[in-house]
Amino acid sequence: MSTLPTASRTLAAVTALLAALTFPATALAWGDRGHTIVAHLATRMLAPDTSQEVAELLAQGETLESVASWADGLRGSRTAPGIRPETVLWHFVDIPLGKVYDAARDCPDTPNGSCVISAVVIFQDVLAKRRPGYYTNSRYEALKFMVHFVGDLHQPLHCVDDNDAGGNFKKIVWFDDRIENLHAVWDEEILAESMKRQSIADPAAYADQLFAQLTPAQRKEAEPTPSTKPTVLSRATVEGWAKAAHAIASGAYADLGPKGPDTFYRPGPAYYDHHRAEVDEQLKRAGIRLARILNETLR
Repeated sequence: MSTLPTASRTLAAVTALLAALTFPATALAWGDRGHTIVAHLATRMLAPDTSQEVAELLAQGETLESVASWADGLRGSRTAPGIRPETVLWHFVDIPLGKVYDAARDCPDTPNGSCVISAVVIFQDVLAKRRPGYYTNSRYEALKFMVHFVGDLHQPLHCVDDNDAGGNFKKIVWFDDRIENLHAVWDEEILAESMKRQSIADPAAYADQLFAQLTPAQRKEAEPTPSTKPTVLSRATVEGWAKAAHAIASGAYADLGPKGPDTFYRPGPAYYDHHRAEVDEQLKRAGIRLARILNETLR
């Protein structure tokens, strides 16, 4: 439990919320393609009973892939507030660059959760019927939130901050001399370049390729622990995923090189070559772990 006084926890949450609302409207973790890939990977690793429960929870015609980016439509941005601004903090955890994760500082205890770690923990409990949700049709919405937030948790720039809104304020000269920000490079551009080079336009097809690369041990990670009742992963486990993503993010910053006189970074093609495998691995891990959570909670 956090040792911060109630007033301090409230101030920390409000400060993080205001910072989150400065995100450009396009700053969506992994983009639609990445979230679709995570959802498709997870779908392929669901137990038969879990698949049936997912189908019963979702609306007719919906799939994990089709709802994977739903949560982004709720939070909005500074210029276009969403219909549920209270969900903004659930998309990220601001672990300062160069620091180790500190729960009291980075994800303090609040009734509704103050970061993506607590969101995953909370919605596990909702899916496992250990607590009520926040909204009508709570388990239905908990499932849609979970699909998205497990993806967010594995996007390294959602687990770091350098007083730059998770890389949103660092401008990068990317391929074809396009100006991007560091966050967008990790959301979309590295993955897009990988798909382009392999002539794969369909995210599900790219997910199938990643699935084929999984080892038997990796696929086994998606299996639930033996139990006849719903179970959940510990908060420490979820925190471990965030810490690992933060370590990758540290390398994402370190490899930028010096800022030019125009304030832009020019990391060059070597940046893509260095980090493309990390993006693929994080997508795989997210798919495996999403499947594990659903296999644990939906039984």
